[in-house]
Amino acid sequence: MYRDRANVGVKAVREWIGSFSDELRLAMFLVGASSTSEMGRCPTLVTGQMRLWLSSRGIDIDAFARRKG
Repeated sequence: MYRDRANVGVKAVREWIGSFSDELRLAMFLVGASSTSEMGRCPTLVTGQMRLWLSSRGIDIDAFARRKG
């Protein structure tokens, strides 16, 4: 994914970083986090393909939902 962005040029990478930053700020606002470390402590539901991928590797997905913010 990152390598594909780099192949299209610096402008595309800067645009992607800007979009990612905006989306991260929005997610932080929606969960009431004032920092990324605080956001990392928020309860998170993992579903779909990501849940299957993590489960198949023995990762306790339910622990993410039990985190205390």
